[in-house]
Amino acid sequence: MLLTQLNQVLYFAFLSALLSIGVSCAPSIEDKPGGCYLINDGHKCDCALSTDECGAVFGIWTERCECEEETPCDSSDPFTHVEHDDGSSTTTVNASCEENWVYLNLSEKAEATPDTPDDSEEWDLGFQRFKIKSNGGISGSRNVVVAMTSEATFDELEEAPAMGYLSDAEDSEDEGEDPDFAFLAPEPWYDYDQETHILTPKDQVYIVQSVSGDYFKLQILDYYDDAGTSGYLKFKWATIMAPAE
Repeated sequence: MLLTQLNQVLYFAFLSALLSIGVSCAPSIEDKPGGCYLINDGHKCDCALSTDECGAVFGIWTERCECEEETPCDSSDPFTHVEHDDGSSTTTVNASCEENWVYLNLSEKAEATPDTPDDSEEWDLGFQRFKIKSNGGISGSRNVVVAMTSEATFDELEEAPAMGYLSDAEDSEDEGEDPDFAFLAPEPWYDYDQETHILTPKDQVYIVQSVSGDYFKLQILDYYDDAGTSGYLKFKWATIMAPAE
């Protein structure tokens, strides 16, 4: 009981401190990689609390919180492809919308717009901010699986491995409530800097067996556009040979 009362006192003291520096964010929270953020309708305070416990809205700011009005995101025509002479492609995905998923058909190298993503053969990978889901496991019904290797570079990898594939799974006992997407578990595709709040892709290559049964290698290159806006995933990818029998 005493602890609850203390939490309430700290909570209201924290809100008063925010108001005293001119911050108008409502005391709601949003889970992000590495911490929590204050948000309200149409505005977001994009600076992390010192606690990773998203159930607690009181804490000490790691930097001054500045609220800016969010502009509506546009997820139309989200994929930009650049073809290379070696047969690979570099794709940039506008996955900046926090509410919408955008879907890619790897074999067709085209956006998919499934009416019911959970039961559709139109897509292989889905993107939303830093999240990447695959059309298998709990995310879809088409048995898309993903493996990861850090033992071979993108250029060195010519044949898909025979083992080590994962499908998207229910959330396990870890931080956050998101499913265990194959691109995020057991380790995410990125490193997160707690001081700068920057996501940096790890030096590793993913192998995807698509809905069509083809194999693709994929390496994530960036999470930001040229202006530094987050949610713009950039990756290099190409077809590779199936595992040797």
